[in-house]
Amino acid sequence: MSLPVPFGQTDLGKFAKPVDTFIKVVAAFIGVRYEPKRIIKDAEAKAIARRIEATTDVEVELIYRSLERRIRDDIRSQENVEAVVRKAIPLVSEEAKPRDMNTDWMAHFFENARMYSDEEMQILWAKVLAGEVNAPGKFSRGTVALLSTIDKRDAELFATVRRFCINLEGVFIPLIYKLNDKIYQTNGINSQVLIRLEETGLVRFAPMYSAEYETRTIDRLKKRRFIEYFGERIWFKQGDQGGDAVATGAVTLTQAGRELAPICDAKPIAGFVDYLKVLWKSFGMEIEDAVAP
Repeated sequence: MSLPVPFGQTDLGKFAKPVDTFIKVVAAFIGVRYEPKRIIKDAEAKAIARRIEATTDVEVELIYRSLERRIRDDIRSQENVEAVVRKAIPLVSEEAKPRDMNTDWMAHFFENARMYSDEEMQILWAKVLAGEVNAPGKFSRGTVALLSTIDKRDAELFATVRRFCINLEGVFIPLIYKLNDKIYQTNGINSQVLIRLEETGLVRFAPMYSAEYETRTIDRLKKRRFIEYFGERIWFKQGDQGGDAVATGAVTLTQAGRELAPICDAKPIAGFVDYLKVLWKSFGMEIEDAVAP
């Protein structure tokens, strides 16, 4: 089975070697992998043809309508899969390892990605595919399965939470404290949103959270001395034990949430860093106002 442009007839010479390999691996996979299915479908078609010879005109019409529906579904699924692959190609890095991708993972991925025709959701699926080819094992099958259960609105709500996440050595941690504070109310965070995201399996929400009484904290920062918010660093004074504890608030990310947070299309919130500094100082933390050298 040959793939249409831009796969089957693409000038692969203009791509870096890992991208070239990625295209070939995926093209072979979604073309050849499903060959047994095609054989089965051919056998089914022949069986249906034999059945048609012994059916009434009404039954024949029903059979043809059923076949037309299945063909339309197959075409749409293939178009969706190839759209995701096209969107993933520019995201593949020069250090990618496409031949190390697990074939069972790929089968699971394409079986779920084929259902999405929405442009923005395809971009999200493409980021997952590119992330996996760049670092095989980055996304679990459980995360892929969960992604298949959320819709565009859920993805948008999760991106809202991502806007409140700090980055600690590649781990994204949401800092959502008092929901009544203006910075949360004016930027789309409320209990209904968090409950919905908890139902999807992306976050865990503790609605009874109190900023004055909370045991869940980030481990001591040791010699790290800073955390990042969209590239902006928040520095802490070095204590005798090598850092400060940071209370995380009412929301934590699940494993799927942690894996998906880095690829969310989110932008920083103006004033959030200043809000954190004031709040943390009220908790007794020592923060350096000036940027450390």
